[in-house]
Amino acid sequence: KPAVSIDDYSDSVVDTALLQTFEVLEQDRTKVWNTVEIMDVYEQKGGTRLSRRTLVEEVESQFVDDILSFHSPGIATLVLFRNSVANTLKIVNAEDEDEEVTLKKLGKEIAQELKAVKRELTSYDVHIDKPSATECTSNLLNKLLSKVHPKFTSDSSPSLPSIMVGNIVASVTANQPTPLQIALGVLMSEHKSVINMLYKFRITCSYDEVRRFLRSAAVQAARDTALAGLTDVSVGGLVQVIIDNFDAVIHSQNCRLDCHNLAMIVTQPRPTPITHDVTIPRLSKEQMKEPIDLDQTVVRYRGPKKPDMPVQFSLNLKPSDELEQAVGISLNRARELDFNFLSSVLQEANTPEYNGFNTRICRETGMMPASKSAVRYMPLLYMKPADPDTVNTAIVNGLRIVQELNQEYLVITAD
Repeated sequence: KPAVSIDDYSDSVVDTALLQTFEVLEQDRTKVWNTVEIMDVYEQKGGTRLSRRTLVEEVESQFVDDILSFHSPGIATLVLFRNSVANTLKIVNAEDEDEEVTLKKLGKEIAQELKAVKRELTSYDVHIDKPSATECTSNLLNKLLSKVHPKFTSDSSPSLPSIMVGNIVASVTANQPTPLQIALGVLMSEHKSVINMLYKFRITCSYDEVRRFLRSAAVQAARDTALAGLTDVSVGGLVQVIIDNFDAVIHSQNCRLDCHNLAMIVTQPRPTPITHDVTIPRLSKEQMKEPIDLDQTVVRYRGPKKPDMPVQFSLNLKPSDELEQAVGISLNRARELDFNFLSSVLQEANTPEYNGFNTRICRETGMMPASKSAVRYMPLLYMKPADPDTVNTAIVNGLRIVQELNQEYLVITAD
């Protein structure tokens, strides 16, 4: 192979000191070099661009098969030409190269683990907990962090700071947000500037991903009754429908818009919590542009405006003894609580309002508070609330919802 000539290259493209180092190596092919000596030659020629590791890589790429490199942990790499392998070898300590080899090995293993646990982002998790937040992280990285400081581990498992670091590394490696980052972004969905700042550090997902999550959840909730928190009546209890007027007046610089429609909600007192295996399909960019299908089919009313009460519902039936007894106990209890509240207002200072007073009574007597009710907001009916077609549409749609939950009758409340 011909010797390297500086004249063959332009100084503006190639490091001149590197070419001169190539010439020194070419002049004595019998010598056994180590990376420290090659670095000294490079620096003597005025080289400053390359580190010792990158300098060795340049030498190997220049001479290709004519040169051999011997690597060993803790010592400098030996570089020699093939015709001088039998010469005396010189060994120089270089712990930084051993560290570089170790770091490369760890980085490669961590990247392989993250690649193995990576999943396609086609859906969102409804729940997030410690095990699900740890699924996308590297076990080797968690072990490495536990050696850095004991606070990176908790009860022989990764601590929350360790999980956060693992999610950041997994997000950068996979080039997609993790479930934990999406959950943190959704918690701060009202603060766009904060999300954008934290996204730069990969603590949360991007604000665009938060908007996609909210849009995907809205579309799925419109299709799936269970996702809205409602469940079968045999488990969750009675399902009720409430309708009322929805009035709004919007003023702008050029017009006034009056809104007089019918609002409708569906409630259930003891809903079943959504299981962890429920997911929300992730919308594509094209699907994000499509409107959410919330229109309800209008059911026209063909009967009289003031129908008579059906005979079977106008009969006065005597309630059962059990029902009368339960009603009596409930009334007596309510009168007692009302009397205690009024007495407290008159005789004690700083008495809480009525709801707070009842809450205090429950805590003092050891009563368990009632569980939260599930509430599903139905689409507005853009019709006059007093119109028979509007009321009939609300009744038919409400009956369809309760029948999906295996409830035979519709209980509807309106003012």
